[in-house]
Amino acid sequence: MSLEQQIGALVKASENLTGAVNGKIGEIDKEVEIAKQQFEEFKVSADDRYKLRTGVKFFVGGQADKFIPVIILLPTQPISNIEIHRSILQEDSNANGHSGSSGSPGTTSIVFEALGASWGHRYGFTHLIAHYHKTQVMLADYKNDYRMSHLVIWLRGGLHYTLYHDQSNVRDNDVKVYSDEINNVAAIYSNKVTIALNGVVDTGSYGVSYPIKTEVNASIPTQYRLGVTNGL
Repeated sequence: MSLEQQIGALVKASENLTGAVNGKIGEIDKEVEIAKQQFEEFKVSADDRYKLRTGVKFFVGGQADKFIPVIILLPTQPISNIEIHRSILQEDSNANGHSGSSGSPGTTSIVFEALGASWGHRYGFTHLIAHYHKTQVMLADYKNDYRMSHLVIWLRGGLHYTLYHDQSNVRDNDVKVYSDEINNVAAIYSNKVTIALNGVVDTGSYGVSYPIKTEVNASIPTQYRLGVTNGL
């Protein structure tokens, strides 16, 4: 075999090898895409055994004598379990008007079960399961409006809270704070958690109003768990 023939054979062999490698890369890319799709489907359909519940800590602005609407996105199914906690007794001491006992605003645990109504797509549902507080009431009121897909809870201002939401993987950047009054509720529908420091007044099609509150709804038990009214 002449030198030219040998070089030609080597070139041909190199081309064949390159083609084979490119084909394998294409097959690998295809398998990776299939695996990614299967994993995304698994995340959507995974049952509670595979869920990792992590909390998100957030700050509710304002002062101790004000209750700020915190708006939490709800699915229309299944029922969501939502927990709000303040677990550190001395956190936020002597700040934002919180003096209390030794400067401590106290702790709280608030638990809801809820379903969003989403303007009549289903009947909304809200059940206050637990409402504990150590020193002062942190929850003034709550509402689940049929025109919304949200649970609105009024939390005492100037404090840090931690949220656990078993149907929504909420992270720090999912908590949106609005300093101005919200007058278009549609703007918050992409938010998982909205803190409305100056309230909500929507005179458009939603027609909802969630103002700042200064009084606690007297119908809400102040120390409550599963119908038992003796406190911690």
